[in-house]
Amino acid sequence: MSSIGKTVRQSGPELLRIVCMLLVVAHHYVAHGPIYLLSLPDLCGGTVFLQLIGMFGRASNSVFVLLSGFFLLHASSDLAAYYRRLVRLAAQYSLYTLFFACLAMGLGWESFSLKQLVKYALPVFFDTGNWFIFAYIWFFLFSPFVNRILLQADRRTNLGACLVLQLLWCVLPTLSAYYLNLFGNFGFFLVWYWTGACLRLYLPETLDRKKCGLLFLAATGLQLLTVLIPDLLAALLKSQALLDRSMLFLPASSLTSSLWAMAAFLYFRGFSLRSRPVNRIAAHVMAVYLIHDNEFLRPRLWGELWSNAGLLHSWLLPLHAVAKIALVFLLCVGLDLLREKTLGHWIEPGLLKLYDRLAPRLRERARRLLKL
Repeated sequence: MSSIGKTVRQSGPELLRIVCMLLVVAHHYVAHGPIYLLSLPDLCGGTVFLQLIGMFGRASNSVFVLLSGFFLLHASSDLAAYYRRLVRLAAQYSLYTLFFACLAMGLGWESFSLKQLVKYALPVFFDTGNWFIFAYIWFFLFSPFVNRILLQADRRTNLGACLVLQLLWCVLPTLSAYYLNLFGNFGFFLVWYWTGACLRLYLPETLDRKKCGLLFLAATGLQLLTVLIPDLLAALLKSQALLDRSMLFLPASSLTSSLWAMAAFLYFRGFSLRSRPVNRIAAHVMAVYLIHDNEFLRPRLWGELWSNAGLLHSWLLPLHAVAKIALVFLLCVGLDLLREKTLGHWIEPGLLKLYDRLAPRLRERARRLLKL
């Protein structure tokens, strides 16, 4: 094996992380901007454009969890080392949440409150800052036990459970006239973590890349048609009701969104790509989520700073959207690189050193608990 192969891991899944985060940012461009995705005033070119660029963000969240299940299934044999990653993410989560809370209070966006500062300093206990990272950390604590169940059960049991989870998650809610999906954030993570783990256990090592590409293209086209067909009918029948229903398949729990998430994973997994820059940028994807979707920054970033207000009927809307989405992504990556070179050098090593001192006890207790 070449030296490059030894030092640079496969970049296909990392490229998928970057693409999915760009889609999440695009979704927030629409959902949090002045032109709100679910209450578009009329049907025009700008309406269709916003619908199409904003519809993959929630499905992209499913991809992130699926990737965790795929790559972390065999990573919990040493529970102390497994949780070491959690310490780093929790530190990053706390730092950004507290930083933006202090910034908001300093600039007068929020009234000063010591009690609130404590909450923002410990967001993992108070669900502040970002819902996805909060849910990710708490599920991360439980995931070694999910791994243990998956590794001990047989193929039929694991795949049967995966089928039932997906049936309850996306099939029944899509086919029903009522909203049957009762999964909370923890259930959402369980569905997609379990799916990713089953793909790791039973997916062939090599797949036909052409077939995966066609599958991804078909899933993407199907997802787009769920918007374009109601839009076309709304235009022909001049029906506001049909326009209002054109985003019916936007949620992550829709069948088409779930199919797209799995197809995207299969396609990008087959990329024969090894790239240090791609892997380096992908390492900052969680920070992009933490920064751009922070509860204090969100209304200023999308509603006030270079917003899309008044551009619905303008040919400048696509240019504005692409430029702002790219700029937000790059600035967030840049800010996290700055954190890594400054506070990351001062705070994280100390936390990890403290954790490493406690790790032997955790490791011994893990062996007794999980019999690893």
